[in-house]
Amino acid sequence: AVVLALVVFSAAIYASLRRSAEDLILIFHNAPLHIVPEGHTAQVQIVKSYVPRGARLLYFMDKPEAWQFGLWQRSLYPDYVLIPIRDSAGVDNPKVDQLRTSEHIRFALAAGSPPPTPLFVWKIMLPQYPNGIPVVFGRIQE
Repeated sequence: AVVLALVVFSAAIYASLRRSAEDLILIFHNAPLHIVPEGHTAQVQIVKSYVPRGARLLYFMDKPEAWQFGLWQRSLYPDYVLIPIRDSAGVDNPKVDQLRTSEHIRFALAAGSPPPTPLFVWKIMLPQYPNGIPVVFGRIQE
């Protein structure tokens, strides 16, 4: 019984070590080098070139896109705070105007297809990339 238990235990250890090695090879060999798309990195650099550090930005989206919003949030952290505004109704919402004036928010991103259109003083269509959502960046009216 002891010999049989050792054989079964040894076979289990061998199988688990072999499977772990195969998993590690698969994970590290096939993993992408960068999770953030190159096109998004270019978009972030454009935004950072215009917005002073420590500023807050509004992020208008035509429909809830948690992944895209999270990507922007992580890309701008910790130097910037991104505040999400869902639906195009948020563009004319008095609460958004109150937030904008109380927090001195001067810049916004509008994402969607087509992007919502807040009242921009000036705007730039950020360069698109494959599978990305069209984004407009600009300064909003004060």
